[in-house]
Amino acid sequence: MKNIDWDYVAPPSVNNSGKSNLQLALDGGVPFTKDNHKIELHHLTQKEPGAMVEIPANKHDEFTKALHGLVESGESFRNDKELYKQYNNFRNNYWKMRAREHLEGK
Repeated sequence: MKNIDWDYVAPPSVNNSGKSNLQLALDGGVPFTKDNHKIELHHLTQKEPGAMVEIPANKHDEFTKALHGLVESGESFRNDKELYKQYNNFRNNYWKMRAREHLEGK
């Protein structure tokens, strides 16, 4: 997402840390949209590793059938412990990178 508000602090109902999006991302956490949805990383090809896009959680949920139609039920990379661990590590590092890029003005 191009327009993440890095100064935004989502309310305690969704963000009990009280941290801004920038603080969350610097810690490897997931930032929020201004309407309080987490920004998820969606695998475009449903494979890990693979190309991803940032998408608000509510849109990910709304279009889940279309977004996840490339793999059969039960064939998600999330069912593979190693791939799931690899993705979680990538996600944490991805958000740290995005926060650093913001701080560097990129």
